[in-house]
Amino acid sequence: MEVKNSDALMRAANQFADNLDKYPIEEQMAITMISKNVLNGCSWEFVRNNPEVRKIYDLLKKNPNCDIKEVTYSHDKKITGYLVMMSLNHLVAILAKEGLGVFNKGDLDAALEHRKQAVQSCAKLMKKNYRGRIGVYCTNDSQTITVDGTSYPAFAITLNELCDICNSMGYGFNLGNKVRQSAEVSSRIDAVIKACTVAPSSNALFIDIAPLR
Repeated sequence: MEVKNSDALMRAANQFADNLDKYPIEEQMAITMISKNVLNGCSWEFVRNNPEVRKIYDLLKKNPNCDIKEVTYSHDKKITGYLVMMSLNHLVAILAKEGLGVFNKGDLDAALEHRKQAVQSCAKLMKKNYRGRIGVYCTNDSQTITVDGTSYPAFAITLNELCDICNSMGYGFNLGNKVRQSAEVSSRIDAVIKACTVAPSSNALFIDIAPLR
């Protein structure tokens, strides 16, 4: 039975790859990179700097359903990479239509719910007057990231979503030894993302938050 199920999954995966051929090349590549994270409510993936991603950089920027941001793994060592993203609703719609047998409706509905819960959990953290480092764009199935024995809250939310939460909860961002308003951060999303640091495990972007009062 396990062999049969494995064979069926392989056939479904091959069919899924064939079905994607009708989509723009940048969407095909983005889906290939991102889809393994979707069940955790994520529509993004961190990738190291490489020629294949650089080739589609402009295409991802121009595509209304996708985006790509430059990220930094180490500022001291100048190790960089990219955050490849898609609209979650667009991604889920494609997976539901083209990935039958690999993804099922229940899992995809759960993915959308997971994203909503991540937003709510982040807001709850602020209600507790949390101050310090958190992870955004988290790809884990849990809401923590551990680095060198220290655990940090981490959520499957975008920086734009975090800005909205901060604005509604009276929070700001501790950047450059100054707590900055969410409006300032949201107006410079690309620069802020590049100034932050990707977790060593490449599963979140770290940023510091603090109450405004």
